[in-house]
Amino acid sequence: MAQAAGSILVTGASSGIGAAVALRLSESSPLVLGGRDLPRLERTAAQCRRSHPARSWAYDLQDLAGLPEAVAALAREGPISAFVHCAGSVNPLPLRNVTPDQLLEPLTLHVLAAAEIARLLSLKRINGSSLTSIVLIGSIWGPFAAKGHTAYVVSKAALEGLTRGLAVDLAPRVTVNAVLPGAVDTPMAGRALEDPQVRTRLETDYPLGIGTPEAIAGAVAFLLSRDAGWITGQSLTVDGGRTIHLPLK
Repeated sequence: MAQAAGSILVTGASSGIGAAVALRLSESSPLVLGGRDLPRLERTAAQCRRSHPARSWAYDLQDLAGLPEAVAALAREGPISAFVHCAGSVNPLPLRNVTPDQLLEPLTLHVLAAAEIARLLSLKRINGSSLTSIVLIGSIWGPFAAKGHTAYVVSKAALEGLTRGLAVDLAPRVTVNAVLPGAVDTPMAGRALEDPQVRTRLETDYPLGIGTPEAIAGAVAFLLSRDAGWITGQSLTVDGGRTIHLPLK
């Protein structure tokens, strides 16, 4: 990956996929690491390559109203050339318990915050003409579905729509793509994967086994590279073959 002219903003960088993305991108670019937990962000920053500094940005993305001021302040510290939205959460609930607020929470985190950050970074008065690439982390459960995960599925499906919309609106200056992971061994998935029956089933359902955060980080690095310069509006599935192997359950 070629070194970026500015910093890369990585949200959700305190652990899991976001932390792995940060470590991979720190090989060639300075970073801004976004998340709610400053001590965990600083631990990620400490692991990044010293040759490319990483600064921490502690912010709760549920606070959409504060984003214009917060993103403008980031850009004043140095231009942002790319944005990778890894921030995410999952709260399995049966449909009978899903209220409008419980639908809105993941939509805000996964979609509305991503859209607002992308909008702000694309404004010349805030970030000049620095922004060139955006990668959003979706899920295979966006185009498909998972029982008990309606709120999550809705938000990840909307994120794919956002990817296509942004790609058209921001062309030709900015490429916008999504990565759709399958089951990845992260702290967020850790509780489920601790169940031996769940782990065995997933290892059976995934031809290449359960994924690693590093596999997703590699896909992100590719989409930010010059080799992907003619790719935009696409959703890259990185799921170890899960969606071609068996009917999704």
